[in-house]
Amino acid sequence: MKVAIIGAGPSGIVSCKSLLEAATPTHPFDPFILEQEGDIGGTFNYRSYEAKVINVQRKISGGHTISYVHRNAGLEDDWSISPVVVDVDYVVICTGLHVIPSIPEITGMEYFSTQTESIGPSAFHSHKYKSRAQLQGKRVMILGTGETGMDIAYEAAQAEATEVTLCSRSG
Repeated sequence: MKVAIIGAGPSGIVSCKSLLEAATPTHPFDPFILEQEGDIGGTFNYRSYEAKVINVQRKISGGHTISYVHRNAGLEDDWSISPVVVDVDYVVICTGLHVIPSIPEITGMEYFSTQTESIGPSAFHSHKYKSRAQLQGKRVMILGTGETGMDIAYEAAQAEATEVTLCSRSG
């Protein structure tokens, strides 16, 4: 049974592995992954920051996970960027939750959007956070206390931000 998996992020990779392990002579799964980005890894590869040991079980960093898949699956340069039409028996959708950031409209934000060449804007969405240098010596306010908000609050403290304030609408 040919199975198309859309998305080579963590869910897509695990789905492919699970289908391969579950294959039997009566259910011979033949999965393949379709990915729009230039590399595998999804959130761990494109939307992570220098610490990278975030939201991952057993403290394996996103970088190690991606390197492991490259080494063992032999995917180093085996990418096709041409449109392909395929007939499949099943489709597994693994496009992720965090592909497009949700940026709220907040009155007055235009006053905080000045750009500093070395560290970027003074107000930014978490998907733009890459390095502690962006927070070092700053007064930092984080809107949201989900996993990413808490991770960045920790990063701000480690970066020696002068002040870290967490804002939450509930809880």
